[in-house]
Amino acid sequence: MALSNTSRSHKITMKKIDKIFCKPQFSKDEYISKHGEGYSSLYLLRRDVCWCRGLDLKTNKRIVEGADAPFAAFILLRVLLNYSIALSDSDMQNYVKKYFPHMLSKDELTILNRLRNALEHQSYNLMWTPNIEKDEKGKITLFAMTEETISPLVEKIDETKDGETWIVNIDKLHKEIEQSINNFYNSLKASDESERVIEFSDNHQMHVVTREEFIEYSQNRKKIGEL
Repeated sequence: MALSNTSRSHKITMKKIDKIFCKPQFSKDEYISKHGEGYSSLYLLRRDVCWCRGLDLKTNKRIVEGADAPFAAFILLRVLLNYSIALSDSDMQNYVKKYFPHMLSKDELTILNRLRNALEHQSYNLMWTPNIEKDEKGKITLFAMTEETISPLVEKIDETKDGETWIVNIDKLHKEIEQSINNFYNSLKASDESERVIEFSDNHQMHVVTREEFIEYSQNRKKIGEL
């Protein structure tokens, strides 16, 4: 029985969604074989986080102890979370509530949001200070990071009159974000948001190509826009 136009269109749409959300465990050669030329930014970000953490992409286990780049992974996790939130057309609070596998407490959400702001707006210092102009309240917050599996996602380890220090578990944060991406992907199968997600991904994509390939791509895209 031939597919209806609606079924055919849905199949094509889901094929594009599968390409965007391709798991980082697939090698680049496997990605191209499965999805064709051109990597999705989400796929590349997820792979880069794993490489910075020194994780084997197939087993998700450490390749060599001490061979990772945890601070680079920390920054990339912030970028990955921001990108995922934007891809979902949401904000952090609603994204976390809807897609994170575990319900975060108010304190956990506040600390993660402060960390995200500190990494993005305060010259990559692991410190958050309240913005008086925005009427933000709270103590100066210092951050440390750990990959110990026994540690909670976030934990307050010190507090003074003017400040507090929290330790953030990179391993648990990475797993929470990864699972949230998988949950978001699964939700798209039963929603009408797929086309918007595809458009966003197409318009916010990092091209990893040679200079000549990118010039050709840009020229072809310009020609298509002129049609």
